[in-house]
Amino acid sequence: MKRDAGFLAALVVLFALRLLAGALLPLSSDEAYYWLWSRHLAAGYFDHPPAIAFVIRAGTLIFGDTLFGVRAGAIALSFATSWFVWRLGATLGRDEKVGALACLFFNLTLMVSVEMLAATPDAPSIATSAAFCWALAKLAESNDGRWWIAAGIAAGLGLLSKYSAFFLGAGAVLWLVASPPMRHWLKSPWTYLGAAVALVLFAPNLWW
Repeated sequence: MKRDAGFLAALVVLFALRLLAGALLPLSSDEAYYWLWSRHLAAGYFDHPPAIAFVIRAGTLIFGDTLFGVRAGAIALSFATSWFVWRLGATLGRDEKVGALACLFFNLTLMVSVEMLAATPDAPSIATSAAFCWALAKLAESNDGRWWIAAGIAAGLGLLSKYSAFFLGAGAVLWLVASPPMRHWLKSPWTYLGAAVALVLFAPNLWW
């Protein structure tokens, strides 16, 4: 019980520090660049898909064109990502303490501390990647094809965040091919329905 309380206390401190840093640290040049995007919403931009512009716009609509407003969406995504990592760890480890430890270590890593604070495409990309992996873990645990829909939503939003999300999809295909217990999904309509959902979500950027 004390250990669980310690995990939660550490996470609360980390989240509080992230909120404080988001309100005080000056914007990087990349963040200012993406903030300009958010003032001119579109289905795509010269060097990235559009998710980060919409994330920033959501934050500034609530908190104004302030340091915290620009970063609010990314910080909110860090909370969601932490939940996905917790659930992923608990699912794979079959233990809530494993999930809590995974979440804590995730938030302690230097890269996550920076990328889930800054308003850059990495914030939605990391969030959607965590959601995608969690959905596949739940698929393997439950053998319920409906989890492909969740994976497809995460994949589509991931592609709207960074084009590198294609590699997650390729990894999932490799997993299905290389894992005998999972190969039956290659013949399931659920798998292709999930892929179709991802394509539909990504279609506006493709059209752009």
